[in-house]
Amino acid sequence: MPEFALTGPKRATAPMIDAFHTAAVGTRDEIARALQERGRSSAAGRLLDAVLAQYDGDVDAAIRQLRSLVASGGAEGSFAADVLAPILMMRSGHESEIAALAETLGSNGWPASAAVFRAHIAAHEGASPDARAHVERATRLLETEEDAVIRFRLEQRLARVAFYLHDYDSAMQLALRSAAGASRLAAWRAAAAGYSILYNIHADVTGDVAEADHYAGLARIAASRSDDASFLHAALVAEFELAVQSADEPRIAVLRREIRRRLLPPQYAEHFALVFSEALLTSLTDQRAFMSVLQVLRDAGDRSRGERALCTALIGVAHAAEFDDAAARSEIREAIRILGRPRSSEPAFEKRYRRLARVAAAVTCLLVGDNVRAGRTLRTAEMAAGSGEEHLVQVARSGAIASAPRWQRAFAKLFAGAFAARRAAEPPVQLTAAELDVLRLLAAGYGAKRIARESGRSVNTVYNHTRSILAKFDAERTAEAVMIARRIGMLT
Repeated sequence: MPEFALTGPKRATAPMIDAFHTAAVGTRDEIARALQERGRSSAAGRLLDAVLAQYDGDVDAAIRQLRSLVASGGAEGSFAADVLAPILMMRSGHESEIAALAETLGSNGWPASAAVFRAHIAAHEGASPDARAHVERATRLLETEEDAVIRFRLEQRLARVAFYLHDYDSAMQLALRSAAGASRLAAWRAAAAGYSILYNIHADVTGDVAEADHYAGLARIAASRSDDASFLHAALVAEFELAVQSADEPRIAVLRREIRRRLLPPQYAEHFALVFSEALLTSLTDQRAFMSVLQVLRDAGDRSRGERALCTALIGVAHAAEFDDAAARSEIREAIRILGRPRSSEPAFEKRYRRLARVAAAVTCLLVGDNVRAGRTLRTAEMAAGSGEEHLVQVARSGAIASAPRWQRAFAKLFAGAFAARRAAEPPVQLTAAELDVLRLLAAGYGAKRIARESGRSVNTVYNHTRSILAKFDAERTAEAVMIARRIGMLT
């Protein structure tokens, strides 16, 4: 184990300082050996025992043990506070406890850590100027920090705060530095945490699935090297979510087997991303089961507004696909009510779920014939600031799944299936001979003037036929009408 010079809490005992570094840098086996040496009843042993529980995926047990150690007070308890606060940062509803932990750290020689956690709280509350002021203080203190462990831990936490402040360039730089610093010390668990931040940025913000997949893979490798079941499970869930959303069937099968083999603990087995991904897979074969899973998922007590709205809007899509228009309209109204007004402090994943909920609500509106509400649902500043999710509507109506961005293909499949179900029960499209002639020329790529020359009609007549074709196919553009016509066999 490398030697470190802890420059913060001077009053702590040497065993506690050693335990802190072992917990940050050691593998599971090294932590277990250190625990055996210290004994479970000592403060150092209790810290190691909590981190060992976290390694094994029992995060709730780790939190209980760390809370007990913090409550014992003094410099020894401040080490537990520094370990506990970032765990709570990953869960909603613990801001008051994090604030108390920041006070504990600030009064026991951890000013940089205290500033970072205060920045997190301010960012969560939407107080960006206060958050940036705390970040500036933590950054100044980081420049003089000599302890390599504290350095990469602070960089990682600052990366998370930058992520919450939507300063994604800074978040990526800090996460990369943190992961690199942790890797140099063979602190693979910390490296996995840094890679997970980079995964979240690309999965929820840039939409770059290849990069998201790359960092999810690095997180899994680093977690495996440290024998950390907690981060390993989280990385597997991340990779599975990406595979499902990309409709990558071979990879879905491999990851599904691995997840089932490992018997994930409840906090991962019941994680929204995992259960939701399983629901998306179910939607392709069993609409009733799909709705049941979404209802259970939506009604869980700890769901965000975006998660609940997305589940609700997708239930609406399923109802519309089964021609239960009254139920579909009810779900649309509920989804829009849940969405309410966006908040600037919402994390990136929440914004993505909100945009997808709006798309699902718009699809449901179109399925039941409410085109006006569909357009209004998509014409918002929230959608304009997104990653082009609104194009999913056109993709789904045309059935051109392969043209959807990789991470949107599962949604495109789901929505396209709903449109197809409605069309299958409708009378076949009836075109006049003239309209069919114009449609064939449109399919050949001809413009209105050339079609007029080729068919001996006026340009105005061609425009009239084209408008009639679009109306009969319920399409917005000629390319969409041509795709639908090809799919139902009207064009070869």
